[in-house]
Amino acid sequence: VVPLSIAEVILRQLAAAPSVRLVVGTRASTRDDPDHPTSDTDLLIALGPAAAEISVERDPESVFNYTQRRLARAIDVGVLPDSFSAQAFAQAVARSKPQFLRAQLIVHELLADRSWLDPVSWTQLIGHDHRTLFTTAVTRLMSRRPGYRPLLEALSAAQGKGLPAAMLVSVLVGAVR
Repeated sequence: VVPLSIAEVILRQLAAAPSVRLVVGTRASTRDDPDHPTSDTDLLIALGPAAAEISVERDPESVFNYTQRRLARAIDVGVLPDSFSAQAFAQAVARSKPQFLRAQLIVHELLADRSWLDPVSWTQLIGHDHRTLFTTAVTRLMSRRPGYRPLLEALSAAQGKGLPAAMLVSVLVGAVR
């Protein structure tokens, strides 16, 4: 409801103001999920008929370049062993045609957990959807520092709206345990 209200009330009026050009980056729908796209366009409809839509398609070449550069840098600074093939891994990620967010999550998990360095493991890591990759990252973070759990739970409950004031005390108490 909040994204639709913002689109209908604030963004639509702002875009209608004289001499204002507004660029909004958004999915087409509040119901859209990176792993399960929908044909719904409620956000585009809420922005109004004057909104010009530019679709940004998945770009395997950009994903390859991003992945290869991040991993080559990690090899250069000693985070990954010299024997690791950044190019082969980047090619495998690009072949999966992920959205950019998923490619970033894949790279982040590879850099955070050396158990993914074996080429046999790549297939499993690259095959994970957004939710599984995010769950893997959250589980890893919470196992390393238990104080992260209340913070992540509070942020999850906020659903992108920031830390709710009512949860602030319990989060701070839990984080310092």
